[in-house]
Amino acid sequence: QEVPDRVDEPMPLTRQVERWMRDMNILTSVGKALVAQLDGERVCTWAVEAAIYLSRADHAFLFLSGEAGEATLHLCASRGPHDRQVQYPEDALESNLVTEVARTGRTVFEPKGSDDATLAETVGHPLASTIALPLRWQRRVVGVLVVARDPGEPAFGEADVEWLSGLAEYTAIAVRNAQAYQQSALAASMPEETLSGLRQELDQLAAELRATSERVGRLAALLDQGNRE
Repeated sequence: QEVPDRVDEPMPLTRQVERWMRDMNILTSVGKALVAQLDGERVCTWAVEAAIYLSRADHAFLFLSGEAGEATLHLCASRGPHDRQVQYPEDALESNLVTEVARTGRTVFEPKGSDDATLAETVGHPLASTIALPLRWQRRVVGVLVVARDPGEPAFGEADVEWLSGLAEYTAIAVRNAQAYQQSALAASMPEETLSGLRQELDQLAAELRATSERVGRLAALLDQGNRE
């Protein structure tokens, strides 16, 4: 009988390493595609789809702040097991879980399930194992990525947190990159001071991308070394 295709279920070590290497390659490819995408809606779509694929989640939600940095994050994209494609509700939801992550800038991992009433109401039932990760840009949380499984499904593991942390880094860069591109389209009407600030931010985006890619590359090298040993 075939072993269920779950990262957190027991499987031979060699198969685990093969899975990790495959997911690492996918994360790297998705990350590069994300930061190269200049359409904000597509960035949201790919981030939600990638979160579900990498973590084998049943639900994924992407909350983002507006360009003015509103205190309340908007649910910009989501997908559940019964959705044929990513949904774009653009609702300002008062989620305690999302608010906590945005306030603290720390990942919240709830293996046994979340008691967040807002997310439960959104999907129609309480969520089981849940991970919520901050999207950071220049020490500011610009969004929150949430994944969850339905009741009865296996809990997420620490490996899921690692994959999603990498995805959250790429997504934050991609979101800001798309916003910067939209701003640059209006550059002709911008004062020189604003243009100078935009150029500096684009340079910072490039540096953040290099740092994230190097971190992911180091992890991939360690996994490859472990596989050969």
